[in-house]
Amino acid sequence: MDRNVQNDNQTRLEHFKSADIRVLMLGAKRVGKTSLLSLLSNDDIIRFALNGTNLELLTSDMDLSKTYQTMKSYFQLIDESGKMIRTRRTELTLDDGANENIERYEMQLTTKGRNGTHKIAFTDIVGEDLRKLHNKVVDPNRDIEKELKDLVDMADVIVITVDSVLLMENNGANASSSNNIEEVTSLIKTCCLPSEGNVHKLFLFVPVKCEKYYNEHIDYMKSIESIKDFSSEEYLEKAKEAPMEQLMDNIEKYYSELFKHFKTGAGNTYFQAAILPVLTLGDIEFKWFKAASLDKPVLDASDMIFRYKTKTNPATNALLDPQFKPQFCEQILIYILLFQLRKIKVYLENRSFFQKFLDVFTKGLKRLASNKELIEQAPLLAKNLRDKKTFVHRVVQNPINFTTTNK
Repeated sequence: MDRNVQNDNQTRLEHFKSADIRVLMLGAKRVGKTSLLSLLSNDDIIRFALNGTNLELLTSDMDLSKTYQTMKSYFQLIDESGKMIRTRRTELTLDDGANENIERYEMQLTTKGRNGTHKIAFTDIVGEDLRKLHNKVVDPNRDIEKELKDLVDMADVIVITVDSVLLMENNGANASSSNNIEEVTSLIKTCCLPSEGNVHKLFLFVPVKCEKYYNEHIDYMKSIESIKDFSSEEYLEKAKEAPMEQLMDNIEKYYSELFKHFKTGAGNTYFQAAILPVLTLGDIEFKWFKAASLDKPVLDASDMIFRYKTKTNPATNALLDPQFKPQFCEQILIYILLFQLRKIKVYLENRSFFQKFLDVFTKGLKRLASNKELIEQAPLLAKNLRDKKTFVHRVVQNPINFTTTNK
């Protein structure tokens, strides 16, 4: 085994293990994990997530600005010299950071004016490693099976990034193979056995590239507003057919084995699961697949053509320039933080006298005081959760009710 590779993997595992909050990101190649993390670490989105609280998230020195700037550059129609480089009719292929891996990224959670921090570590499992494990491919330089299983076992939160286009287009013909659904399901079912003694885990399914379906959803919901009674059976039945509801239905359909696993035995007690669709770009939406790609068994972002969403000024009817406008990404941060704060609260409330005594020596009084200060912020943080009217999402199971105000 190559010693350098072995040492790199060991360092990565030790960094992940040392964190207070461990977030593992799963998803296929080019699905957009790096793009998503670049948004989660953006100052504006962090500020939006923590608005009204005394919490702070300090970001890592690792530079994700290249990915963020690439996303913004799609909306640059004119270069610095004034030359037109794109028009509103330009078709785009998106670069989802195929060569960028999130081996190590961290944030520090603290309360303003305090020294104590909680380290949040992010890492990912690349799609190629998932395939190697699933197909039992032996790598002479790494014990992939042990490495991946250790990461899943240590993770508090597992973010499963899902390509919405592959679920919604072509009757889902490429949904499973291109999203690594079978590989993700197999890994989690093997490593996360729902038995007594499990630690609580949060599974967040995050559909990306869903701008097209979100825009269609808004139009569809407006079209059924003629049904005045929004609580009527007719309205509720029609609302189920809305595009974003169909997207979430497809996630539950294609990941059905996994959702069934979460509800098996003690899984109902220890596993939390939610579907949180996000808009990572704004005024760009899927148009069609490249003709040459349709016969490929596995598709990714390089096989897709995107277009700008046409918008007009309602007063003048003039065309508006497309805008880079990510939405709902802050909800992922809020879910991760509320989940961890609820875990801390449950632990502190259920400690034995001996454990309390032991904590003073192993964690120190400052650390325990820091935990309590963080917990006090949970009700304020929960106020930033969006309801279903302003954010189409689905909480599938939530046994510890971490999305409440933690009363």
